Amino acid sequence: MNYQLDETILRDFPQFKGQTFEITPNISGHKERIFQISEQHVAKIVRHWRPSKNNRTNLLQHECEMTTEAYQNGLSVPRPEGIYAVTLFEPERNQKSQKNLFPIPRPGSLYAELPSEPVRLQKPQIAIAFVMQYIKGSYPHDSESALELYDLEIAKAKHLGFIPGPDQSHSQSLWVPEEEKIYLLDLEYWTRRV
Repeated sequence: MNYQLDETILRDFPQFKGQTFEITPNISGHKERIFQISEQHVAKIVRHWRPSKNNRTNLLQHECEMTTEAYQNGLSVPRPEGIYAVTLFEPERNQKSQKNLFPIPRPGSLYAELPSEPVRLQKPQIAIAFVMQYIKGSYPHDSESALELYDLEIAKAKHLGFIPGPDQSHSQSLWVPEEEKIYLLDLEYWTRRV
């Protein structure tokens, strides 16, 4: 997949200075990909950069705005950094199997770990991304207390005037048992009552 963007678009977004990883592990989503770009940060991109017809902003920009508002209002979300240009280095795909040469994340883990041996890389790509705090957690589907915390966090969000997207579910959160905390994710379809 080619994430190279037109240079005119890149002029509008600064390069993220906190990127330290040369190899950027990723995990695919339905409309987006998430890359770990440093020990503390991930970069979320959408596969196609298109302005919204309604408000001329992009889905990532809206998600960044909603996440920032949620963070500022005390909701448990990854700390947002903003919209930036990032450099992505993806591993080549095995031509026969089309499998990614990076280790596949274990079930319940959102991000792959860095490989222990060298990996062949494709050419670096520049992409526009929503950069946020890296949270090492798992999906809360097996933990009763995690599901309860998820429900409480969604109730808190609604009380603060946030309206979760129609596809919001506990699978759009991360459970960090060491912190006894749930982090809400994927706020791109959220809105807020004014």
